[in-house]
Amino acid sequence: PDPQSLVSSADQLYAQAAIANLLLIERLKAWALTCEGMVRVSKSPNQRFGSSDHNAPNRDDMFVKWSDARQDPTMVNRVQWASLKRHSRTIEKLLRSYGN
Repeated sequence: PDPQSLVSSADQLYAQAAIANLLLIERLKAWALTCEGMVRVSKSPNQRFGSSDHNAPNRDDMFVKWSDARQDPTMVNRVQWASLKRHSRTIEKLLRSYGN
């Protein structure tokens, strides 16, 4: 490992993960466009990307081709991309994994 690139805190790790997540979403968009992939979209205007429970299945969700969804700004805002774990859940997993 490179001693100049060590992670020194959970906040630093979380910030790096957030950036990596944004980059991954951009890569997923490109892949979905190339291979006619589909994305999950919420029909409900109240459930959007970034809401704390947006990964929970919802009967109002639907799947549409990304090539179609990307043409409609309203639909793009309702795409249910995967999100990072909440900070509290991350700490719970760290404590469990490393035995407190």
